Amino acid sequence: MNPPMKILSLALIFFSFVLAGCITPEAQRERRIAENIELFYEFPEEVREAIRRGEVEIGFDEDMVRLAVGSPDRVSRRKNADGELVNWQYFEVVKHSEYEWVRMPVPYTDEKGRSRVRDESFLVDREYKDLELKMEVDFSKGKVVAFETISSK
Repeated sequence: MNPPMKILSLALIFFSFVLAGCITPEAQRERRIAENIELFYEFPEEVREAIRRGEVEIGFDEDMVRLAVGSPDRVSRRKNADGELVNWQYFEVVKHSEYEWVRMPVPYTDEKGRSRVRDESFLVDREYKDLELKMEVDFSKGKVVAFETISSK
């Protein structure tokens, strides 16, 4: 491969990785469906439509939920008198900003060449990221028995 083609190939690979991080949830869902198209068409039409909308329904199995909303971020298991419940949790990264006025001493030299200090106020922007629970899905005997979607403010 000649050098310009090699550079072009590397650039395309780089940009595909950059774009992969920017893929929308709808595009991710369509990709999951395309990768599992035979499984997808085994489901009844109403289930396929719910999956295409990214919705989870009571009675869905794990494959249906994975196609609709993806693999869970965390899985927990709980046993009770009726058997075992499996809980899938989905999180999203949420960016927060907080603004705060801060007073700080600032050294300076006055008009006579003397060193001085004066207090200055600055507006400081503190940004941080947090994981917030977006959805929980409960399974019993491999079927969805409850689910909860959590929306931010």
